[in-house]
Amino acid sequence: MRMTFDAEADAAYIYVSESSRMASDYETCGRAVDGGGAIILAYDQDSRLIGVEILGASRLLPPDAIANATGP
Repeated sequence: MRMTFDAEADAAYIYVSESSRMASDYETCGRAVDGGGAIILAYDQDSRLIGVEILGASRLLPPDAIANATGP
């Protein structure tokens, strides 16, 4: 797995699968979390988890996880 972090958007994306499908084939499910932010799950057309987007990532993830992430 790999993770990207966009400091300007304060958003991280964890790639669970490197799916080659087009973005229009993805379905998402989101949930707000305490302390601000949200977690959004992305599924492919076969209902397999392909990624996790974390909004408000600097408040929800440990600093070392963000430091090890690549740019967007």
